Amino acid sequence: VLYYSSNQDARKANLPSMEGGFDLFVRKRIVKEKLKKGKPGEVAVGDLPEINPETPLEEPKIEIQPTFEFEGTVYEKSSGKPAPGAKVIAYKKPEYEVEKETTSDEKGRYKLELDKGKDYEIAAQRKDLFFESVSAFVDVTDTIKVVKKNFALPKLLTLRINFPTDVYDSPYRFVLDSSGAETAISWQEKLDMIANDIKTYQDKIKKIIITGHTDDVGSEAYNYKLAMRRARFIVKELIKRGVPPELLEARSKGETEPLPRKPGEDLASYRKRLRRAELEKILK
Repeated sequence: VLYYSSNQDARKANLPSMEGGFDLFVRKRIVKEKLKKGKPGEVAVGDLPEINPETPLEEPKIEIQPTFEFEGTVYEKSSGKPAPGAKVIAYKKPEYEVEKETTSDEKGRYKLELDKGKDYEIAAQRKDLFFESVSAFVDVTDTIKVVKKNFALPKLLTLRINFPTDVYDSPYRFVLDSSGAETAISWQEKLDMIANDIKTYQDKIKKIIITGHTDDVGSEAYNYKLAMRRARFIVKELIKRGVPPELLEARSKGETEPLPRKPGEDLASYRKRLRRAELEKILK
């Protein structure tokens, strides 16, 4: 089957039909089981049926399933080993309600059957590790049957809620990724996911330590206070989301634990990466 775009009918088209200039055409080649042999240099007669370009061709029938499989393996990020017993949860956006969930097997493998046409955030998590999440959407007209995704769960979660200079309680709308670039995830959505992760395992958690870090702009004493205020802001927001206050502890490192600067990284991007909060789970 050949699909192609062409303006081959332009000469016989009237003005209204020429909007856009091109149309979409489909051609099918039907090969018979036994072809007639012609003499050398001749075209075999009856090899292919003649196709009249004016005759509309029947579109191929494609079976579209209403669901798809979302599957893969969950790993421990630090060791690279499979992570059995991890929960994999599909949240339906924008409400972030739990749609489906499963648990990874002894080899870290998981599988979820999800509906096409719905917008999901898929998160994998385990009591001793923090979560990793990814957005997933498959259109109802898509023929795809399987989407594969492996998760790598960290022991230390780095949260990059982006604040204006000298501000600690009014973040910019979207969180940053590990390179300092803006993502499509709002800081509220990110904290919703962190709160769900903590509440899932709160009976097994002794403490969540939230450590604030700043860039190198300003004095060391000022940055220590600024990082502490931002860490306390995160604590306050997690409590609003139902995390028990006794599980949360805010700390500050200010500018004293900078990350290594990447080769060729501009200063503005580097400072964005420095401004972060790190979350650590202490189990009972």
